[in-house]
Amino acid sequence: MTLFRLKRKEHTTSTVCPRALMCPLFKQDTSNGGYSSEKYKKIYCEAGIKAYSNCKKYIIYNLINTCPNYVMPNSSFSVDEIISRIKRQSDNTFNI
Repeated sequence: MTLFRLKRKEHTTSTVCPRALMCPLFKQDTSNGGYSSEKYKKIYCEAGIKAYSNCKKYIIYNLINTCPNYVMPNSSFSVDEIISRIKRQSDNTFNI
């Protein structure tokens, strides 16, 4: 069960994610769990709407208009778990 509804829907005919140029993962060469950023780009960012619409970074950004760098496209955490963590971190930041 998702906590939030999509705020807006991005439509594109491109095979590249509409968020790619703003995504830190797309812009830099990082590594996580054996996947280089180039592999992530090929699997999620440049493989069409079916691929990038399953990217957790893309989903989270479209739900809450932000996505921390630690969220990876293939995160094993559910969208709800990720959003809960983001909210907890945000609450802790303001309660210092």
